[in-house]
Amino acid sequence: MKKFLFIFFFTCFSTSLNAHEFYFSFAEVEYNEVSGKLEVSLSVTAHDFDLYLEKKGVDVKPLESFGTDSLSIKLLEQEINSHLIFESTHENTITEGSEMIWLKLEGMEVLLNGIVYFYMSASVSQIPDELKIKFNLLMSVFSDQQNKMAFKYREQKYDLIFLKHEPSQIIKLYAKNEED
Repeated sequence: MKKFLFIFFFTCFSTSLNAHEFYFSFAEVEYNEVSGKLEVSLSVTAHDFDLYLEKKGVDVKPLESFGTDSLSIKLLEQEINSHLIFESTHENTITEGSEMIWLKLEGMEVLLNGIVYFYMSASVSQIPDELKIKFNLLMSVFSDQQNKMAFKYREQKYDLIFLKHEPSQIIKLYAKNEED
């Protein structure tokens, strides 16, 4: 009987150690008019992101041991840019020529609590009035993935939710009247 109870509790407990009830990432985005840059900080669970990269076949070191490996950083930057996309719904004001804006990975840190923060930026001469944002990072691997974003522009803040069945959002950026 003791053996049965041990196996039962061990099985229940070991499956709950690696299981998630949900998968979540969060991005804070702000357009800095002084520097003319779109600034992004992205947070995600490190082991989820490592597993995601492995399942996608992206051959990089584990995030905790990244260091300054330029090839791994470039692959990581490319993967994030494939799943965090900003585009104008009108003119090409957010693009450089015919290419979409490219977020440059400025740095990253893996915290002891298992969260990794990616810090990125891109030069943008002018932000459009209407912006389409696609944020489907990790959704191809984790079906319950939810991504959230806080987008700040001047005095406005836009809170956006991205789900697998709705990975894109359109926001209209309204600048407050300078005379107010």
